Amino acid sequence: MKKIVTSTLFIVIVICVTLPFFLNSTTNNSLVVSSNMISALASLATLFIAVLLYSKYGVEKSILDKQTETVLRLLTELKKTRFLCEWSDGVLQLRLDRLQDKYWKEYEDKKLLFDGGYAEGLKDIWDITEDVFLPVEIADKIDPLIVQVIIGDQKRKDYMVVEIPGYPQKLKENHFFGLLNGKQMTVREFVLLWSAVTDATKKWLKEHSSISFDLNFEKK
Repeated sequence: MKKIVTSTLFIVIVICVTLPFFLNSTTNNSLVVSSNMISALASLATLFIAVLLYSKYGVEKSILDKQTETVLRLLTELKKTRFLCEWSDGVLQLRLDRLQDKYWKEYEDKKLLFDGGYAEGLKDIWDITEDVFLPVEIADKIDPLIVQVIIGDQKRKDYMVVEIPGYPQKLKENHFFGLLNGKQMTVREFVLLWSAVTDATKKWLKEHSSISFDLNFEKK
């Protein structure tokens, strides 16, 4: 494309320079006309190049800005997210900004059940997954965690039940809990899935930034 544009501009310039000499009777007039035509052509070429650059880089920058805004919104929601895993002997809180501490390892083999509060309480995250500007590599990591169906045919006493603070379901008459998307899931598997989301999100931001920076995500 570059070669074609360059060649075309060169041919047009040559024509503009030589044509006046064939069309005018005096050399001086030819030089003046030729000079004016070259000046006008230079302005046109500059405008043409500017339009090409804007078409390529202006649109790309606009899309990247929107993607960055979407990813930052997601990271903010992830940092605020808490899970309460309740069982007969107590409650385990999982924070996405503290998973690196491994405090959950003692319970990693316990199996999980989910209720309607999991779907309701993470609505802001689910909404972001519907944003067309969310990078595909991040959306793919979230996909296994999105509620498609909760199958409630398990005995609660053998499981931890995952709840979202502020979205209690216990008092509802139709309260139910079950397997997320019909699949068995342990604490360890749940943690690793969410860790993959946070890692992919932070990685994308690092790779698409022209400066180095530290994110206030992991709890110190």
